[in-house]
Amino acid sequence: MKKYIYLVLELFISALFVNIFLKKNNILVGFVPSLALIIFNKFKIKVEITIIIISIILILFSYLLLDKKCSNSALIGIIIYNIFLNITKNITLSINNLLIGSLFLGLVTGYLSYKVYLNGLTPNPFGVLVLIINKYLKKNIGLINLILNIMIIIISMFLITIKNIEYSILINIINGLIIGILLRKKDIYEK
Repeated sequence: MKKYIYLVLELFISALFVNIFLKKNNILVGFVPSLALIIFNKFKIKVEITIIIISIILILFSYLLLDKKCSNSALIGIIIYNIFLNITKNITLSINNLLIGSLFLGLVTGYLSYKVYLNGLTPNPFGVLVLIINKYLKKNIGLINLILNIMIIIISMFLITIKNIEYSILINIINGLIIGILLRKKDIYEK
């Protein structure tokens, strides 16, 4: 039960920060929310709708390529994450210092994601992609996380105007480093 508390906390904080910090400041963090924000900026399709569509695709891949426990946690995570996105969308909390907000988000989500991955679960829809790559290429989860998130930021630079790109990069680096350092060479599939 304790492992699911980390999952719910990570999902809540991620959803809250998407609504009160990332969308407002045009900061891209996390592969799926970033992709959804790019699509919103280009085509005006709601972020929540895009996240659901991408999530469904990733869940299908999860059931095909990962174990049932991980896939079930991803499915639960997607449902909870989208509920939290809707619950927090009208919260107006002002974080004026982008550096402090970015550091907080990177540190907290990095640690909570580590705890979720450590328990063989996935912290979000994007975690499915990370775990698939980890399972088949045997690369560090933190490194995979960081590379994919930086890739989406680089791609987005050609598609939309990103105001605070340095904060996007900072959050992703902190998050990826924390996950990578804490997990080190642990293979979550050894359990």
